[in-house]
Amino acid sequence: MLQVNRPKICILAGLAVVGWSQLAPPVREIPLYPGVAPGSENWNYPERSAGTVERPQAQNVVRPVLLYYPAEKAHAVGTAMIVAPGGGFRTLMMSYEGVDVARRLNRMGVDAFVLKYRTTYVDPNAQPSAAGRGPATTGPQAGQNVREMAGPTDSKQCGWSASMPPNLACTLNESA
Repeated sequence: MLQVNRPKICILAGLAVVGWSQLAPPVREIPLYPGVAPGSENWNYPERSAGTVERPQAQNVVRPVLLYYPAEKAHAVGTAMIVAPGGGFRTLMMSYEGVDVARRLNRMGVDAFVLKYRTTYVDPNAQPSAAGRGPATTGPQAGQNVREMAGPTDSKQCGWSASMPPNLACTLNESA
């Protein structure tokens, strides 16, 4: 009969899960605007990490960027996807609605760009405030940046929850 050392297996399984949940760093972080994003000239608060190690989140995003996760060259299919995580305009769910999706797209040969768009200010010591309008203008800019970088590849955008305004704005402003 097989002897199993359960404590050792549990420790190994726990370490494996923690390893899977760590956000892989992007190959490149691409600012959406050369300077300050239009409409956020007076936003001077620092970006804040929230959530847990397993489910990291970003808050108080002032400087929108694309986090570039390319597919392996040998498996690339010539398609790029912008992934916009949701979070109620206040928080970006960077793991399961962002980087995890990008990695899955990479396995299918798709280059992925996780859109870290502007969010409204969240004071950890205050009551929640109403959602702002920061992300809506970010979608079209992200789409334009990816089309300029990717050249003739096919590019699309997907997202969840609060990322719909930038996605919809990108779709409505596309000329193709």
